[in-house]
Amino acid sequence: MVRLRRGRVEIILSILEAALTGDKKTNIMYRANLSYRTFNFWFKRLLEAGFLESYEDSDGDKAYRTSDAGKALLKMGRGFYDLLDRIITSEGR
Repeated sequence: MVRLRRGRVEIILSILEAALTGDKKTNIMYRANLSYRTFNFWFKRLLEAGFLESYEDSDGDKAYRTSDAGKALLKMGRGFYDLLDRIITSEGR
C-alpha cells in the first residue's frame, strides 16, 4: 500500500530538518515541501514550543533555525524511523 500523505510526525521532522541551517520562513517551507497552510500551522507550534528559534540574519531580516531542543527531537525522530525501517526490512528475511 502506497501512502501519499505525510503524518504529523513526518511533517514536524521535515520542518526541523529544513530549518537546521537557518533561513527565512518561506525558504524553510519550500525545503520542507509543504503547503502554506500546513506549514504555518506546524511552524507556529514548533516556534511556541521552543523547537525553532528566530534570529536576525546577515541582511538584518528575521530568520529561523532549529533550536537545540529541536535538534534533540529531530535526532530522536530519525532514530525512531531508522528503528522502524530495520524492523520492516527484516520482516522479509
